[in-house]
Amino acid sequence: MRLLCMLILFVKEVVYSLDDNNGRLLRAQATASLAHDCQRGCKSTVVPICAEGITFQNECLAFCQGFEMYSKGKCNLIDGLRDNNKQPKFLESAGRDVFVGTPELKRFEGFIYTGVVSLDHSLPMMLQMSLPNNASDDSILHNVDHEKESEERDLRAIRVTSTGALYVSPGNIGTNDTILRLAGDNGHRKEKVIGHDTREIITDTATMPFKAIGEIDYSRFSEGGCTGSIIGASSVLTAGHCVYNQKDQRWQSPYSFSPGRYRSNDQTIEPFGVWLVDYTTTYLKYTQTGDVEYDLAIMTMKSNANGKVGDYMGQFWIGVSQCAFPGDSGISGYPGDKSDGTLWKSQPCDRWYHDCRSKSVFHQCDTYGGFSGAPIYTKTNVVIGVHTHAYGPQIKWNGGVAFDNVHVNSLKSWMSDSSTS
Repeated sequence: MRLLCMLILFVKEVVYSLDDNNGRLLRAQATASLAHDCQRGCKSTVVPICAEGITFQNECLAFCQGFEMYSKGKCNLIDGLRDNNKQPKFLESAGRDVFVGTPELKRFEGFIYTGVVSLDHSLPMMLQMSLPNNASDDSILHNVDHEKESEERDLRAIRVTSTGALYVSPGNIGTNDTILRLAGDNGHRKEKVIGHDTREIITDTATMPFKAIGEIDYSRFSEGGCTGSIIGASSVLTAGHCVYNQKDQRWQSPYSFSPGRYRSNDQTIEPFGVWLVDYTTTYLKYTQTGDVEYDLAIMTMKSNANGKVGDYMGQFWIGVSQCAFPGDSGISGYPGDKSDGTLWKSQPCDRWYHDCRSKSVFHQCDTYGGFSGAPIYTKTNVVIGVHTHAYGPQIKWNGGVAFDNVHVNSLKSWMSDSSTS
């Protein structure tokens, strides 16, 4: 047995030396088949390797999912494990090897298990759009790059479970397109009230569309942070930055979703109950670049005693936005400048701007921090976009993501229970 182990180590060292000397990819099948027992599972050891542009936490995870060619170290490209140099604390504190078995590796069809990441349970960092110093009120409407290459080849998704398991969908890695970036001095997206505050509090959350809108909490002991809307039996739509902090490159950990939450007698009321988050999915492109046109995410919820959240509460449809947004479109969410747990609507908005050539929409609905992820919806309860950001104090516009066919198809592919109009 000792001789066999020494032989395995010798063969592996020879193969690794080829990579070190010549920079060539490693052919792992012959040696890994002796070293890894895929039926038993893979340890949580962190020795990163790169296979087909995907960083795996270790060689075993790649081999047991059919990857035969790889190189030592992380991929040069940005991906979900780029800055994850060691095990998350909950694995370190286990005091033993944690094995990842076949059920975890094959949990999501079309996704590859790459490792485990640490999760941040603090409130999401909400960033402000950076603009030139001489930006004018309407100049931002014409500052969108329309020369981007086709986005359809750059639609990889990335998924994280409530325990930190990270999955990516295979596909093309991405482009270096010019993008609208998020930036800010203090890290808080200053979604704002424009002129006179026209927001209206919702006191009856038992009817559509308000019962399908809820507040997202980030721990059992905190309240609020983002807004979400139900678009499937188990699917809640929100903003990408509500699940991933692109500035600090760390994963947020939304904990629960409370549809129709309101406040009465100085207490927060969840009239329909609370649903816990199972996993979240967003665009890999958003985590790589912070492109606000891809600032979208879906939270998949666990069932509770009432069943699935969408079956119990009802849900929105999702649809492609029109070039000229309907004047009756509105936004409803949970703003941070109002009493905790209160739902407010901005409808109708004073102005909309969407030129149909980009995935960005500009609006003059009154918003505030906490509105991030709020649905932009029509009077027929079709969500056609998501509110995501504001601009500097000199700009009288807020912004969001407008749904086109690319976004609608992506959202549908991230869930198995979508409703589309």
